[in-house]
Amino acid sequence: MNITSDKSDEYLFERYTSTSEKRLLAVLFQRYRLMVYGVCLKYLKDQESARDTTMEIFEKLLRQEHKGEVRQFKVWLYVLTKNQCLMLLRKKSPTMTDLDPEFVESDSIWHPMEKDEDRVREQQLKKCLETLPEGQMQCIKGFFYDKQPYQELARQLQLEVKKIKSHIQNGKRNLKICMERHG
Repeated sequence: MNITSDKSDEYLFERYTSTSEKRLLAVLFQRYRLMVYGVCLKYLKDQESARDTTMEIFEKLLRQEHKGEVRQFKVWLYVLTKNQCLMLLRKKSPTMTDLDPEFVESDSIWHPMEKDEDRVREQQLKKCLETLPEGQMQCIKGFFYDKQPYQELARQLQLEVKKIKSHIQNGKRNLKICMERHG
């Protein structure tokens, strides 16, 4: 049995950052590669991109590109992974394609395997959506749920594209406030 396999994540990562012993990072890779891949797959919705991003994240760790102290490695790695995926999605499309509580910038963190909490948050999001002014609700539903482009929504709702974008931005802000109030 490997002597490092019984050590905590935080111990292994701290030792790795101070010694650059790759075998320490390899233990963390074995522990968390499936979690990182799962988060990448959830956000990127493509197996090849998820595999590539998983490797990129561990390569960043290998190059020690992180800053600051890591107190809870698993949570920190999850947030790092989520942020990497969101950054990639933003590069591909300046307008995100999925609406979920994390996208509306909620500060809470949940583990992707916690399906019950996911369902509760989704139900709360739907309740909050119903509290939006009609224009915001129609634009949010059309853009995020029905995947309609701005121009199509503008034509359908007989509004200018500028107004559609404004409704979406204000709707996201109001959803964030509602989710924080009820979250």
